[in-house]
Amino acid sequence: MCANWRSTIGTLSHIVLIMSSKVSKLFASKLQQIREDRKLTQEGLAFLCNVDRTYIGRLERMERSPSLDILQKIADGLGISLAELLTF
Repeated sequence: MCANWRSTIGTLSHIVLIMSSKVSKLFASKLQQIREDRKLTQEGLAFLCNVDRTYIGRLERMERSPSLDILQKIADGLGISLAELLTF
């Protein structure tokens, strides 16, 4: 029974990782698209959002996952709602 339980947990962990990766990719793509549509550099967007300039690039390359506070800063900097930022 223990082996079966571990197998199930392993499978669920893998599914969560795949889902998380997909969400990260969708967010990164959306952020980059909004930034480019507004003709902003990563540095310009970082300034509007009051985050470090390298952070935007890391988000777009999926090297970082933003906290809720950072997501709100980005939405505020772009002048959009958090819901709009997270609608893929």
